[in-house]
Amino acid sequence: TASFRHNRTRREGILAIIAVTGDFAMIVSGFCLAFWFRYYSGMIPFREHTNPTGATVVFWDYWKLILLGTAFVFGGLLSKGAYEHRDLLSLRRFITRFAGILTFCLFVFIGLTLAVQTNPPISRAFVLCSWFFIFLTVLSWRAALSRILQTPAVAWRLRKRLLVVGTGPETLRIQQELQNSMETEFVGWVQGN
Repeated sequence: TASFRHNRTRREGILAIIAVTGDFAMIVSGFCLAFWFRYYSGMIPFREHTNPTGATVVFWDYWKLILLGTAFVFGGLLSKGAYEHRDLLSLRRFITRFAGILTFCLFVFIGLTLAVQTNPPISRAFVLCSWFFIFLTVLSWRAALSRILQTPAVAWRLRKRLLVVGTGPETLRIQQELQNSMETEFVGWVQGN
């Protein structure tokens, strides 16, 4: 059984590394898409398209802000335990937590634009676009990961199995509650004395 626990822990660790890597890539991608959408798509009118020196705003003007924003969002995910095994298996639980973290980061960055002068100035439209695109990219990535984790070949390796000793109405209630669980599989029950 020690080997079984070790293998489960190793699989959970690998899954967490995959989720962390994918989330990081999607957060950076969301910021990059937001930059493109804000400055180069032509869909958002802008008053000025230059940095303080008068040159046109380019991606490299924003890379430090994008890294700071990525660290902020990613730090929020880590601090709220978004990579615990139960959150990795539940898309709804993760997205609810992620939306809250992302919204908090949005307000912090908007506050930053009001309180601190940066070079280049942080566009509030960029911050709002970032929220949308980060949410969209991470949601897409996590939905794809969730679909993969729900395939029978993968799901049975990740679920914890539960065997109940004793029978009765409580056993049936437990079975019904765990029927749609991604985390725990109800194996059955054993008649107790």
